[in-house]
Amino acid sequence: MRARAGSRDPLDPPGAPDPDGERSAWPFRSYGHAPSDWVEGASDGHAFSVQFAVALSDEVLRRLAALYETSLAEGDARPAAAPWQWSGRFALFEVGERRAHGRSFLGPVTAFLRAAHALAPIRDVVYLNAREGGGAWDAWSLAQAPAPDPGPAGWACHGLFCRVVDAALPSPTPSDVFERARDAARSAAWGRAADAELEQAVTKTSGSRGLRLVRFEGDAPQAPVWPASDLALFRTPASVRLAGDHLVPWLWERPIARVETTDDGPAVNVAWLRGGARRTAALPDGLVAGDLGHLQGIVGLALHPSGERLLVCGPRRAAEILLDTGEVRELPPLPSSLRLLGVGYTADGWVALTANVVHLFVGPGRPRAAAVAGTRLRSVSAASALLIDDGCTTALYAVHGTTVSRAGAVPAMFGQARVHDGRLLVTAQPPGRWYELAGAMEALARPTGRRAPARPKAGAGLKAPAAKRTLTSRGAGARGASSRGSGRPARRRPRRRA
Repeated sequence: MRARAGSRDPLDPPGAPDPDGERSAWPFRSYGHAPSDWVEGASDGHAFSVQFAVALSDEVLRRLAALYETSLAEGDARPAAAPWQWSGRFALFEVGERRAHGRSFLGPVTAFLRAAHALAPIRDVVYLNAREGGGAWDAWSLAQAPAPDPGPAGWACHGLFCRVVDAALPSPTPSDVFERARDAARSAAWGRAADAELEQAVTKTSGSRGLRLVRFEGDAPQAPVWPASDLALFRTPASVRLAGDHLVPWLWERPIARVETTDDGPAVNVAWLRGGARRTAALPDGLVAGDLGHLQGIVGLALHPSGERLLVCGPRRAAEILLDTGEVRELPPLPSSLRLLGVGYTADGWVALTANVVHLFVGPGRPRAAAVAGTRLRSVSAASALLIDDGCTTALYAVHGTTVSRAGAVPAMFGQARVHDGRLLVTAQPPGRWYELAGAMEALARPTGRRAPARPKAGAGLKAPAAKRTLTSRGAGARGASSRGSGRPARRRPRRRA
């Protein structure tokens, strides 16, 4: 791709001197930093080779990873999904483009590199996609050294500036420390954006049925701090590969991790700690399979409040793991045409969510289905409540046995919900700001219009919920909602004359 004629060098600082001017204007040598032609790389394909003065320590790697993610969080350049490759003091990274606008993506990259140089001194940088041309910084760099320093093998170069291979350097590989820090930075950035959305929701009018989202100013719930010796068990070298930042953040009663087969691949198992060792489950065959047998992975997890049982669901099937023994119990299936989107515990059993339908399992017998609005589930068993969002709005549902009723909604989405000091608190992502769903506990306690059925006896099937009797204005009893759930009272029969 070629730059437009007369386009300004996006990497030269304001008032940049000629190559023979002040050397301090160029903090390090840069080759191909403002080319007139380059190999297309909009889809995470703009490659840069960086040589630091020394190999970086773990602490500097963590700070550099956070700098990379935050510096390119906005603007024309975006961080690539591919991991950085490291070989001693050398690193290769890539960026993509948010908007196709000539070589404007190079400006944010240079700003990042200048900030990185302040953190860890850089000797030289090579833009490997460059084909032709260059700017004042290139000219100054060539005056200092006619070519970039030799580097490791295996990095593609497109002709303008290439590193001669130094066979003494090790083969480039990703750094676990660096990539974990990138994951954490992305997660924190997502949390800040989600918090901003919740702040906007606070300023809006109240939700339906009196629900309101208000800032919680009291002592917020605190996530437990797991001993480093315990968490180290998750990272011991083994055949188990852990996903992302390892721990599932909203399962606080004990540390749980997703297990994947490849980097950024689907999660196919879970891991937990028991008796000073990491354990995984023997999940039923086909639980993580999708359509036509393709590997889909785990789509939903829910930990019981006791911390001893874990629900796991794939696209079509679900199972429960007894974490004390590792025993796996396969749960009753739903029709094969239904695709599972999540699972959760209730006070009396468990629920499974499919598209706009929640299925309640209480005791033996067939599950009861109830229509809901949304495709993502958060269960709060302590409040017998479900939070289900549709991507814009979160609806609160009260659960009593096999009866589900909508208690209200607010125009926001949440990543975590907990009952704390008699209030229903929500947050975008711990440890972010907590908010209260004001009116939620009152709405959950409000009569649902149908009487909740009694718990079935062992071995007995579920019965239809009993109809509620509603008083008329004259005090006479009239049969309430039918078992079909219309919610309308039946007409009062005329009194017979004597």
